Amino acid sequence: MLTRDNIVKAEKIIKEYLTPKYAWNESEYKIRIDSKESTRHIVEFMIDHKDDEEPIAPGGGKSCVIKFDMRKMAVVRELGFQ
Repeated sequence: MLTRDNIVKAEKIIKEYLTPKYAWNESEYKIRIDSKESTRHIVEFMIDHKDDEEPIAPGGGKSCVIKFDMRKMAVVRELGFQ
């Protein structure tokens, strides 16, 4: 179930996932929900890295999509952009 508390918990877990994997500082990216791609319990979070705000060359850059299971409160998949 999507509640404000669950979203806050999910964002905290996503930050704990991203920090050791990429050594990103929290000020380097923004997390937002992509509700049009979310299902009942799998929610897609868009991770917008600041380096991708004004890309010099086309491509995926550092931003990604995190598929998050709201029942398990866990990251289940990460997708990069092509």
